[in-house]
Amino acid sequence: MNLLALETATPVASVAVYRQEQLQVLHSLHSQRTHSVQLGPMIKSALSGAGLQMTDLQGLAVSSGPGSFTGLRIGLAVAKTLGQVLNIPLCGVSTLDALAYRLRFTRGYVCAMLYARKNEVYYALYSCGGGQISRLTPLQAAAPQQVAGELAGYGEEVLCVGDGVLAYGEIFSRVENLVVSGGALNLPGADCIAELGLAMLREGCWSSAFDLMPEYVRLSEAEARLQAQNAGGI
Repeated sequence: MNLLALETATPVASVAVYRQEQLQVLHSLHSQRTHSVQLGPMIKSALSGAGLQMTDLQGLAVSSGPGSFTGLRIGLAVAKTLGQVLNIPLCGVSTLDALAYRLRFTRGYVCAMLYARKNEVYYALYSCGGGQISRLTPLQAAAPQQVAGELAGYGEEVLCVGDGVLAYGEIFSRVENLVVSGGALNLPGADCIAELGLAMLREGCWSSAFDLMPEYVRLSEAEARLQAQNAGGI
């Protein structure tokens, strides 16, 4: 299967192309420009590097969140447009699942975290091993102190990964059973989105362009203000 994968939930935009289910091209770019400026040229370059035309694609995978609200909207809008125009299946992959997937050959607990602003992280706990991941908790948002306390309660070693760990590394590094990762492990990456998307496609777990929705986990600032206003008016 020829598949295009997009990851735009973090400040690093990432595009991957798989040809016959083998990684051909992976582009990642951290820039001050928005993903809306970066994404089109990155897709064009990645497809060209893989020797494919847009019409050769047979599937799409995109990070569905949680993450940057603006980044998610950009990636999902592009993926949904391509899915509709090309009439091909579309998979939404959790950004936290993609983070944990990088550590699928480790053994034990992995906590994937993304920086969520407002003194919070998005997070989920996973069991990893043998090339597989299993999500043990829902996708959530909470203060890093609360997350650190929860993870300390497991007693066993937990490997923490993601830019949420980097943002609050001082908090997590103080907890005895937590190991803080570094380097490229902290980026979800379109390659991980692609491989999880391919697995979903094999299982028939895909969405139409109209059905795929983001996993924001919490309300946007505008939605929170509106909800507060409505509650105050009752």
